[in-house]
Amino acid sequence: QLNKGLKVKQILLGKNHDITEFASKDANRYVLQSVHYNPEVKCVEAVDGKVLIRVPVVESDGEFPAVKTAGEKEPIDCIIPVLAFKKALGNIPKSNLPVLGYDKLDSNGSISLTTTDLDTEQAVTCKPVEGQFPNCTQVIPTEPATLTISIAANVLKRVADYAAKHATDDNQCVTFQFINGDSPVRFAVQIKDMDTK
Repeated sequence: QLNKGLKVKQILLGKNHDITEFASKDANRYVLQSVHYNPEVKCVEAVDGKVLIRVPVVESDGEFPAVKTAGEKEPIDCIIPVLAFKKALGNIPKSNLPVLGYDKLDSNGSISLTTTDLDTEQAVTCKPVEGQFPNCTQVIPTEPATLTISIAANVLKRVADYAAKHATDDNQCVTFQFINGDSPVRFAVQIKDMDTK
């Protein structure tokens, strides 16, 4: 229970929190077809059974304007339907005031994601998805890394796009080959015969 007079932190979500493409597309895995707000680690997370993404939320002590849907407590653990999540992020106004570039999350019984441009509020309200979201924390390694590499994201995307287009099958892997610390990383992928149609 919150002490009287203790200022509640607001949980805000911006465009960079749109992780819906990482949610499962499998109709049989309904809970994973969603975005999870995890208050324990203050992040939103999505998983498709193979890939997990977490993005830290923004905590504000009151910079975001007061909105009618504002709750009196910090949001609780909740599973947000993908469509509602995407719609709410799409409601974020185009504004020169950076503080308006967010949805405020409230989740006490129902979920509300509210935006404002100081004149008009837009709230997306929905029921949370029922079920237990997987405990993703337990699968994240906590030991120190034995090998760390840094590769530019645009380079990885070019390699992955080429591999996805020309690979022998949809599950073809790109292999990272390391020779030594001074040599370039070599990427290898089995591609289709370019002469066949």
